[in-house]
Amino acid sequence: MMLAQHLAAVNIVVYYVPSIVSSSAGSADAIDPKVSTWVGALCNVVQFCGCLICVMAIERVGRRRLTLASSVGVVTCLLSLSLCYAMPSSSSNSVVAIGLFVLFMLAYGAGLSTVPWIVNSEIYPLHVRATAVAQATIVNWLANFVVSSTFLNLCDALSRSGAFLLYSGLSAAAGLWLALFLQETGGVPLERIEELFRDGRWGSPGQGLEPAGATARVKSEGSALIGT
Repeated sequence: MMLAQHLAAVNIVVYYVPSIVSSSAGSADAIDPKVSTWVGALCNVVQFCGCLICVMAIERVGRRRLTLASSVGVVTCLLSLSLCYAMPSSSSNSVVAIGLFVLFMLAYGAGLSTVPWIVNSEIYPLHVRATAVAQATIVNWLANFVVSSTFLNLCDALSRSGAFLLYSGLSAAAGLWLALFLQETGGVPLERIEELFRDGRWGSPGQGLEPAGATARVKSEGSALIGT
């Protein structure tokens, strides 16, 4: 999940969106650098709003659904950006690109930005949790470095449209992997997370453990029926 965060190219938007926006219009329709800077700030504010949506909805909607919905939104925006930059540069294309960047950050913030950190704190068995969290964090920052440091070279080699097309393909592959293997951990006590790895449960989407409250309620109802 930490790798999937950065395969979505979020830090490309965070680091480069002012320069991308300012250079996306033709020379006659060049966007003021100050406006481009404010677009970058807007993208970060929108991501924060998406994170708030995730925090408010995660227990009701679930980690898995939010992540997959976020992945679909991210892939759609990246594909649209690829098509947008495949067209001739113009001021109208710049406006469309700005809208797509904003939607991308909202979709990313509502799932992929937040859920991996939550699941990363829940999913590991207790006896390896500290080591596993440390390794996942290392992968997160390494992926950040690789993606952000290769973007300009990818633009030179593939064009800006090709770079976003590549990121959309990588994000789609990561989303497919999450759809196949991501378990729903909402409501599962940390002490029982290890059971997700047993009896073929792991890798069977949608078949996570019942929440502790539901299990206790079933047992209580069963005892009451026996007593009657």
